Amino acid sequence: MIQNINANTIQEILSKPAQRNDQGACPGSSAEVDATLQIQYAPLVAEAIQTSETDLEAVQRAKDLLASGQLDTIGNLRQAAQDLLDHGV
Repeated sequence: MIQNINANTIQEILSKPAQRNDQGACPGSSAEVDATLQIQYAPLVAEAIQTSETDLEAVQRAKDLLASGQLDTIGNLRQAAQDLLDHGV
């Protein structure tokens, strides 16, 4: 990544004098600023309530496979361990 830095550009930036802003970080404004965080919860709640049948069926299939022991194979255990190493918990 360092090789992507253009040394000429850095020299050009450093050779320019810094510009001073006497107004501070933010220029003053006579308008009233509202910094209130406004969150609409209704869409989030509606989305959480709507569960698709596909999701429920997939969860049930996974439960059935776990209960039957079909997932407890050496290959699956190795793959799960590798996924943990690759992606973390």
